[in-house]
Amino acid sequence: MTGILLGQTPSWIISKTAYPAFLLAWWLTFFSPFDAYWNFTKSFPIIIDGYQLGAAISSGVAVTAWGMDKAIFNEYSASPHKIRDSVLTCLLCGTFSSCGGGIVGDWLGFYRIPSFTCTATPTIFSSSKKRALSAVCKSFVMSVIYYILMNPSGYLPWEPSMSKGACHLVIVLLQVLNYTMLSVSTSLDLYAAIAETFAFVVEPEDSLVVMGEGKGKKAKRDDLQPIKGDETEDSKKKTKNKMKKN
Repeated sequence: MTGILLGQTPSWIISKTAYPAFLLAWWLTFFSPFDAYWNFTKSFPIIIDGYQLGAAISSGVAVTAWGMDKAIFNEYSASPHKIRDSVLTCLLCGTFSSCGGGIVGDWLGFYRIPSFTCTATPTIFSSSKKRALSAVCKSFVMSVIYYILMNPSGYLPWEPSMSKGACHLVIVLLQVLNYTMLSVSTSLDLYAAIAETFAFVVEPEDSLVVMGEGKGKKAKRDDLQPIKGDETEDSKKKTKNKMKKN
């Protein structure tokens, strides 16, 4: 998604190693003979822990080198300074590089059966999908932190005091710290708490409250009665007819 946003070919397509690696991982996961790869991995939990740690490090690199750096140090655009000076572009590049694949995969239904069944809103934004929503929130927060550290356009009232490599290391360490906290207890997921607090998720059937039926009682939209100032056209016509008769 970062490549599309910047008008460039996605890096994993032009890479000589990324695409073959994805194919190999896909084949091992779904078509390995006798399911040997999955059975071997399942027999040694430390391997799964290593994968998760690697994913945390990869997510940090995605926010920085694979994401926002392409907006800040853009060498292919005719007006690279405009891209660098756009705060929104920088933040979106960092966020999408870290979690954009999950958003697209969820929207296209890659994780459902049958697949390729697009939905109006990706379920990854639903408050019921706390872990997925936490990943989106974490990607955005990391992008904000990296932008503050880099201050590429000088909008913030201080000069960058760290090198690009040091800023990369900070983001990776924050990702590893989050992974370590989740390994101890999922209740320590700070980003899930932030997402639940600030996410604007519209779920009428779960959130509408019936007026006068007791505090906190929920109801479906069809069960709600019109309130004053929200009358339907039929009710207005009935009111006018009654007034005429009187």
